[in-house]
Amino acid sequence: MTTNLDAALYYAGRGWPVFRLQPHDKKPLKDTRGFLDAVTDQAQIREWWGKMPDANIGIATGNVSHLAVADIDFGHGGEESLNKLVEQYGDLPTTITAKTGGGGRHIFFEMPGKEIRNTASKIARG
Repeated sequence: MTTNLDAALYYAGRGWPVFRLQPHDKKPLKDTRGFLDAVTDQAQIREWWGKMPDANIGIATGNVSHLAVADIDFGHGGEESLNKLVEQYGDLPTTITAKTGGGGRHIFFEMPGKEIRNTASKIARG
């Protein structure tokens, strides 16, 4: 079984800065600065998750990591919307996918050279 520490180290090893979230939540830990604290430093990550192994993992997206993430929310029609987009534009590239706490998934993509702004609910429902 992969621990949160293992996953945080893996992401950081890919050059994706990580930060701590409240356990089983997407809110930053209290008394932290959220994505502003994001690091790829393995020693810092080991220290953070050593103190709180059940902290959830946030990944800084955008220009700092060159990542864009599609959030597929199954409870709001996300899977159906994704299927329609695949039918229209073709299969998704091979990439990393992470399960979300709400039963959906995050699909990670390398940004195409310029930052993609938040498009929540603008691309498709869910």
